[in-house]
Parts: sequence; structure tokens; C-alpha cells
Amino acid sequence: MSHQSPPPDLDCKICYCPIEPESYCEYKVHEDDDEWSPASLCYDCIEYLRQGQWEHHLELVKKVDCRRSAIAICRNVPIFVHEKSVFCCKKHPDGNCPNNGQIELLWKYDNDEVIQPVLIGAKLGKDREEYIAELEQYALAFEADKEEELGELTKKDE
Repeated sequence: MSHQSPPPDLDCKICYCPIEPESYCEYKVHEDDDEWSPASLCYDCIEYLRQGQWEHHLELVKKVDCRRSAIAICRNVPIFVHEKSVFCCKKHPDGNCPNNGQIELLWKYDNDEVIQPVLIGAKLGKDREEYIAELEQYALAFEADKEEELGELTKKDE
């Protein structure tokens, strides 16, 4: 499918400004998607997400306080810009897309450029694998702490 011109009266869902041709983008959730989808965010807001979402992820990791949330973090380590409410997957209309709102390709109308919107600071390749392994160990530590606490409680009862 070829690209579209910006739809009339399209406003960005973050800054609420009209999306003009110089800020209009289309995306693919999966690189092998047949069609491009119009983005309901302007390029500036997509770039804002790209620059801040990895730091947000790191802040979430710092706030993890139980095994369940640690496991959820392990399963959702981002690489690309993501916003599940605006980047819909046509292959998984039920919302169960493995990309979880991440977009693998972004096309800019103003310069006909296709880019991979990788998050600034995101771990890739072997660094990513090592990072996820560390998170998984962190998640397992919650279970170990729980077992240790339970062991201490049973010792007190004896």
C-alpha cells in the first residue's frame, strides 16, 4: 500500500495540535505488515516518547516491589516507541499483539523517510539479553526473599 496524505482535521492525541504535513507520520507495528497506518500523534510527540520511554521503563524497574510486577517488567522490556492506545495492530485486533503497542517502523510524510523508532537508551542485541537475564534474577530474588521470610516466621513459632 502506498502512503496517504495527512487526513484533514487530524489532531495529535498528546499535544492536541493539528497534525500538519510536516508533522504527519504513518507506522507499522510489525515490519512485515502490508499496510501503513496513520499515526494519531504528531512527529514531535512521537520523538518525545522515543526520548523518554526508556527512562520511564528504568523508573518502573526501581519501583518494583513484588515478584509479579518484576515478571511483568521482564516480559515487557521495550525497544521501540510504544503507546498501545494509539498504535493499533491490525494483525491482532483483539489487543493481544506480542509487540504490545510498539511500532517497528515509522514513515515521515515531509521527507519520505522510513525510520526504526528505537528508544533512546534501549538495550539491543546481547546487551538486551543480559539486561533481561538480570531482571529475571531480580524477579526470582523476590521469591527467595519470600521463602526466607516464611522460614523466619516458622522458626519464631517453634
